[in-house]
Amino acid sequence: MKICACLLLALTFGELGCATGAQLAPMNPSAPIETEHGYRQEGRLIDPKSMLETLESEPRAEAAVSRARTLETIALIFGAVGGGLVGWPLGQAIGGEAHPKWALAGVGAGAIVVAIPFTIGAGSSMTSAVKAHNARFGGEPEALGPRQPER
Repeated sequence: MKICACLLLALTFGELGCATGAQLAPMNPSAPIETEHGYRQEGRLIDPKSMLETLESEPRAEAAVSRARTLETIALIFGAVGGGLVGWPLGQAIGGEAHPKWALAGVGAGAIVVAIPFTIGAGSSMTSAVKAHNARFGGEPEALGPRQPER
């Protein structure tokens, strides 16, 4: 059983290491951001770090970016603590512990659930920052497909 679990972990992390990501472009502050299918400019995905730094320097988007960073940090803390608490008894079980502390896994799962609304809030704040940026250009640019009529 231990060998199967170790093999599964090795394969999982091996696959993650082999995954290739899309080429990320630096954000162009003088162009609007497309929001459908990720944050894009001219059809290319924007580097998140570049986008954060650029939007943070814009007065209209600064507060939303700051709020997004704060919420993202809170979510990261809850998620990391939760992951550690879930992983500890799993490690005990894989290691052959007779009585793993499954209550820790329950508390960890709760911490992960608490992180979800903070993550959603961070995404919403980034969307607000992008809308503030796009307002300089007359609103949101056309999405990658035809725009649906509003009802």
